[in-house]
Amino acid sequence: MQKSGYLTVESLRHAVTVMAIGAVYWALVAQAEGISEPWDAAWYWTAYYPLSLLTSAMAGVVFGRRHGVTGFSLIIPQAYVMLFTMDDLARWPIGLGFCVALSIPAVLAAWLAARLVRR
Repeated sequence: MQKSGYLTVESLRHAVTVMAIGAVYWALVAQAEGISEPWDAAWYWTAYYPLSLLTSAMAGVVFGRRHGVTGFSLIIPQAYVMLFTMDDLARWPIGLGFCVALSIPAVLAAWLAARLVRR
């Protein structure tokens, strides 16, 4: 395994895997709801986002110490979905900031799950 400080080939592989899962998930949410911003979905706060937090927790268990990358990598693809589905990209930077804020609970869920399993 090649290392470059904290970043390893393995951690990049984990991040890309989780990011791909997130991209597919959020694209399906947007397509099913007919929206460009996943958080505009009717079920976002009651189903889609909580499911993404649960998925972050599970990924935190699977990928262990890379919980920060895991939680962030699952939520941030919402910004990619917006980028490819929005008509007006002027709002994209605000959406990206919102995605970063939404990733904080996902990082915490992944960290907590990884910590509980290690005990």
